[in-house]
Amino acid sequence: MAASVVPQQVADEAGYYRMAADDLHHKTGLPVTTIRQRLAEQPALSAKLKDFREALGDRSAGSWLDSLGDGRAHVGVLDRADEDRATKNGLVPHRVRYATAQLDRVKAALDEVGKRQVMPPNSAWSVDTRANRVSLELSARQPGGLSVQQAARKIFTAAGLTQQEQARVRVDTSRSTLSRHGLVGGDDIQVGGNDCSAGLGILQGDNSTYILTAGHCGNVGDSAWRNDGGTIGTISEKVFGAEGDYALIGVRTPTSWRPFGNLQKGSPEGTFNTYKGWVTQSQLPDLESMYACGSGRYLRWECGSVVDSNASMTDEHGVTTNGLVRAINMRSQHGDSGGAVMWGGMGLGTIVGGNGQGVTYIQPVARVIDAQPGRRLLDWQKW
Repeated sequence: MAASVVPQQVADEAGYYRMAADDLHHKTGLPVTTIRQRLAEQPALSAKLKDFREALGDRSAGSWLDSLGDGRAHVGVLDRADEDRATKNGLVPHRVRYATAQLDRVKAALDEVGKRQVMPPNSAWSVDTRANRVSLELSARQPGGLSVQQAARKIFTAAGLTQQEQARVRVDTSRSTLSRHGLVGGDDIQVGGNDCSAGLGILQGDNSTYILTAGHCGNVGDSAWRNDGGTIGTISEKVFGAEGDYALIGVRTPTSWRPFGNLQKGSPEGTFNTYKGWVTQSQLPDLESMYACGSGRYLRWECGSVVDSNASMTDEHGVTTNGLVRAINMRSQHGDSGGAVMWGGMGLGTIVGGNGQGVTYIQPVARVIDAQPGRRLLDWQKW
């Protein structure tokens, strides 16, 4: 993957690769041109690895892209035959113990515990592809004075995990608080008296337009106003719980005002409010270690690594949400909720929470769009 220039065919009208490379250059020390090249190649490599995993079927054991390390695509394999197959396809094989399907079953069992809202506060769980385990992160401060080990056993029992399945889980201890970040990010808006954030635009059918924000920002029927005092509309749909964390603000008379903006970094308001052109597709990255970039009032503009696209968290108030994207080295905090996250020139989702120490949770916009037929991302410039 080593390269010195970005391919000429890579469109970068909004400056995504330029600004992403600038942020990642300061983090890694890699040349900007190399980073831009690798970011531009991520979608194609993702498709290649997806084909490889699908070819393996039940023997698939995960994959990841070390974009800013060795720049190569890696796969987990269970035997020598698949190891040879990976090498012939130009992939770096790693012999592992568990197939992805085995880990996914354990993760799904933990999801069910979360859906019953009985996970202890400040918990998080996801499939750690590189470690070939399910990672269960528990707070060092457990309710009732339980130890982390006692809490883990209680969770395993609630999930109905066998001893063999429990061996697939790595239990980690954290002293961080998992909170819903909010409520200001991107463009400032007011929802029911709360400071919130305008996210990506969504079109339903031919003429119903919405602004996406975090579900914990308000309730159905709450009015929303622009930061200049003008009316946006009201929340028409809210999901907050196990199935997601998002709300759709129905835009009243969208042709009477026009959202617009350009890439902003370090502006006086600390905002990032351009969702033009290149954020008109939604796609979940199915490849761990790909880089994505987010925006928010305090985050400004920062890129991190996607480590799971089906993660779960139980926040400090005990509310569990499944199906989130987990990113690391993206230092969001209170005030960043609702900020847009992009990868490879595609809309990824909306910041909804994190631990304040580099782990950020993102509501995938693809799942919002898939929830109703006829939805698609809307270019703000075409409103």
